[in-house]
Amino acid sequence: CPLSLPAEGAALLVGTGLSGGSLRALLEETACRYGAERLALDLERVMMDFPLPCPSGCGTPLTREELLALREKHPSSVYFSRELMAKYFTYSAGNGTHFVLFDDAETLRQKVKLAQNLGIQTAFLMFPEVVDLLPEL
Repeated sequence: CPLSLPAEGAALLVGTGLSGGSLRALLEETACRYGAERLALDLERVMMDFPLPCPSGCGTPLTREELLALREKHPSSVYFSRELMAKYFTYSAGNGTHFVLFDDAETLRQKVKLAQNLGIQTAFLMFPEVVDLLPEL
């Protein structure tokens, strides 16, 4: 939910980069509270490495290059989280097991489609975060 009250008529940004909970539930609750027509997605591209267990829910942000390097070094299966609407994989390293959560063009499109189905028609993204995905978006 927003951290401050917006000016009347202003769009409320709702971040999509979750590491817990449900994106659908967040969007539904926020739309119910403020009205879908007032909402806009802050389409955040998630690329995070979480040590397990991770009670804080705070992981280490990854660059695109770091994510690709982890995928090459640990070629495990990639799964899709319906709750977070992001992909993930796990790997083991000397310091334990890790959970890597990330977005790609497919997951970002799914987030936009979910928002549209809930009546949210506006989305913003940061160009530097998605420049490599633009042809697929």
